[in-house]
Amino acid sequence: LPRYRGNAPLAWAILNGEERIGLCIHRMIGGELDSGDIVGRDYLPIDRRTKITEAWDWMSKSIPRLMLDAVDRLSKDPGFILERQSKDPKDALRCYPRRPEDGRIDWKMPALEVLRLINASNKPFQGAFCDFEGERMTIWDADTVEEDEPFCAVPGQVLAIEGTYIVVACGRGLLSVKSVEYQGKVTGPGELIRSVRKRLA
Repeated sequence: LPRYRGNAPLAWAILNGEERIGLCIHRMIGGELDSGDIVGRDYLPIDRRTKITEAWDWMSKSIPRLMLDAVDRLSKDPGFILERQSKDPKDALRCYPRRPEDGRIDWKMPALEVLRLINASNKPFQGAFCDFEGERMTIWDADTVEEDEPFCAVPGQVLAIEGTYIVVACGRGLLSVKSVEYQGKVTGPGELIRSVRKRLA
């Protein structure tokens, strides 16, 4: 707050490429969502590698501290306000719920957007996923990589197998896929995919 209000703000912040995630303790206003004045706040700096797993861990450790600080401040000054929230809807970004099926990867997206989806859908959630050989493959760890040569490929094409990693073409850019779950087993995709004739869908 005051920007992100509503459901799944951690995931939306990652998806939107924000540089930090905020956590607030705020006053409640009946019938309104996340609109009360802020009495405590902390931030977690994030980048393209930040998974929602890390954000959840940070949040679970920060909430008790922030809550105790807020109670202490309010016990000394019941009118304490760190920041008043604007009543103008244009100053807020309303976040709506995300569902497990929202984690499906569209390989036509730019590599950075695919990476953000993987990170925003990560544990404790069900993960970003695609299909391989007609079965679901969940991708748990990946990163963008620099293009070292011009190429022609359909998005989702496996371009290289580098040890246990694979490199996949996206709509724009490349993604190095490092850890997947397939047929109930978590492994490096290079252990499963042995040919650049393969595609993820």
